[in-house]
Amino acid sequence: MVWSEQDEAWADGIAVAKEFAAAHGHFLPRRPRCGRGIRSVWAKNARAAARRARENEELRAAGRPVRSAAGGDDRGAAE
Repeated sequence: MVWSEQDEAWADGIAVAKEFAAAHGHFLPRRPRCGRGIRSVWAKNARAAARRARENEELRAAGRPVRSAAGGDDRGAAE
């Protein structure tokens, strides 16, 4: 049963990554010169999400505020 489209897309991406890694011995897909390479786009997005999560954990550990992942823009907020 699929609980969300995001979960299903993540599971599909992981399956494709595992197939690629099994065939090539790594998961470093090349970016195509034209068009959109689904593997490379998924990998780029997954790496960016992991990087943001790591940076947010470092900010929290240092007691600094972390920006919302919901996309709100707080640059003009009153102080």
